[in-house]
Amino acid sequence: GLRLGLVVPGQDDPLLDQLRRMVADDWLGALVAVQAIAGDDERLLHPHEPRAHPLLERVAPLLHLTTWVCGKRPFEVTAQAVAGYGADDDSVVATARLRGGALATFHGSHTTKAHAIALHGTDGGLRLAGDRLWLRGKRAYRGNVFAYEHPGDEVVLDRTDLAAAIAANSPELEPLGSFARWLDDTDDFACPAEQ
Repeated sequence: GLRLGLVVPGQDDPLLDQLRRMVADDWLGALVAVQAIAGDDERLLHPHEPRAHPLLERVAPLLHLTTWVCGKRPFEVTAQAVAGYGADDDSVVATARLRGGALATFHGSHTTKAHAIALHGTDGGLRLAGDRLWLRGKRAYRGNVFAYEHPGDEVVLDRTDLAAAIAANSPELEPLGSFARWLDDTDDFACPAEQ
């Protein structure tokens, strides 16, 4: 009867929550592909500091976050790792087959700085890289953080321009409060442990 959940960084982000809602609302059509990369070059700067394997430290959180955003769980994951700059593996690529037929690729590295997530569908796509968001969808969408008003248009937004809306919507997504409400059966939790 013990209920467990996993808090994944990013699930408390109102911008990512709106993107998740847009995808669930069929805004980009049927999901075709997911691409994500997470890298931190600390291993190059401090090569002797112990680090977790990049699959666990970089790719696992990306996998949880992107499957939460796209609403499709993986049912098969494969990975390859390399030791490019030292004795330990410092880069890994994982592929996942998602429910519904979409394919996903994830790259995690201790030797480069990068953070980007992209979802591509039959009718549009979105890409969040750093503070920049690129969008193209099949219909207008008005959310709590931003509005996409012209179907088919490519739009680029900067997170700093959305800061006030993000801050106003942040308390609702606070993960510990959401977890407590889930335990009381009054809310859904983004990532239950069985996922």
